[in-house]
Order: sequence, then C-alpha cells, then structure tokens
Amino acid sequence: MRSLYELSRRRKCHVEEGMTLLEMLFVAALVTVLVTAVRPFYQKNLNRIHRAEAQTYLLRIASLQTQYRLKFGKYSENLADLDTKPNASVEQHYRISIDFPEAHVRSSSYRFRAIPKAGALETITMGDLGVTLGPWER
Repeated sequence: MRSLYELSRRRKCHVEEGMTLLEMLFVAALVTVLVTAVRPFYQKNLNRIHRAEAQTYLLRIASLQTQYRLKFGKYSENLADLDTKPNASVEQHYRISIDFPEAHVRSSSYRFRAIPKAGALETITMGDLGVTLGPWER
C-alpha cells in the first residue's frame, strides 16, 4: 500500500497549479493598456454628466428667480433668497453666481453662471434667454 505522501507527490507532478510570473506580467500589462485606452472616454462622459447636472440646476434656479420676481417685484440678489441648494456634484465641480447686466436689481434680465472649479469643464451661462455653453462673453 502506498503512503499518502507518495500519492500527493505524484499528483503534483501531473497537475500544474497557479500562473507563472511572465503570465501575470502579461495580464497586468494588458489591463494597463485597456484602462489607459478607456479613460478618456470615461472622463468625457463624466464631464457631460456634470455639465447636465449644472444645467438642470441653473434651469431650476431660473424658475425660482421668476417666481421670486412675481412675488416681490424684483429679482433676487443672492441664491439664499431662492431657498435652493445645488446637489453635491454641482457644488463639487462648479461655483454658481448671479449677475445682472444692468446696474440695478430691478433690471429686466439676469444671468446665472456655473463656473468650473477645475478640470476640462466649460462655463455655463443661464439667463432669461436660456442656457449657453462656453465663455461668459459668448
């Protein structure tokens, strides 16, 4: 009768277990190449999502601005009066500001701007004429 040691030793001779170092390096290199190739597309889609969230928020505060004017006869000078707060993503990526093209608040037009804090995001301007992307002057 054979010993347990001989049986286990014989089995190991016929069965390969694990991966070689070369195979693991090849898999790591392949994963690195794939991640590097996909990252720009992922980042572009993330930027689109952040921009869409900011546009949605600007539309919401524009609606609140109109309601504020109907109630008080003038536009609000700050966001606190509109009783709204952007979601965490908008706060993280944009700084929101109110601007009046004319010198006084009783002006017939206003502009909200979502100014990117960093990254490849664009400035978004929302006024009484709608949403535009790009620099403020556009």
